[in-house]
Amino acid sequence: MPRIKQVLVKAGEGLSGDDLERELFSARKLIEKASAEKLGGKAEEFYICTLSSRVIAHKYASKISPYELGTERTRAACEGVLQRLATDYVDLVLIHWPGASRKKLNSVQNSIKRMETWKVLEEYHRQGRCDPKSTGFVLLG
Repeated sequence: MPRIKQVLVKAGEGLSGDDLERELFSARKLIEKASAEKLGGKAEEFYICTLSSRVIAHKYASKISPYELGTERTRAACEGVLQRLATDYVDLVLIHWPGASRKKLNSVQNSIKRMETWKVLEEYHRQGRCDPKSTGFVLLG
C-alpha cells in the first residue's frame, strides 16, 4: 500500500502568486530528481501529486471491466487502481458491465462473478477505501 505524506512549506519573504508557484514547481523537480538518483530502479515508486499554494481537490474514479469480475480479479484491479493513483481511497467505483467476459448475461457463472465482485467492493467500503454511496453498475452500449 502506498505511503502518503503531507508536506507544508512556508513561503519565502515577498513570494506570492505565480512567483511562489514557480518556486514550488522548481522545488518539486529537485525533489523528484534527487529521489530518482537515490532510488535508482525503484524511482517510479516515488511520486509527488502536487506542490502548490493553490488548493486542488482530487476526485478519483475507476471501473471494474468485464474481464475483472470475480473475487481475485476485482481485488487485483482495485489494488492496481489505488497504486496507479498513488492513493488509498477512490471516490467512485463502477462495474462497467454486469456481465463477466465470455459468459452469458443470465448464466449462473456470471451471477456468481457479479456477486463476488460486489462483495469485494463492500469489503473496500468497510475498510474505508472507496465511497459506499458511489458504487454501482454502468451500462454502456
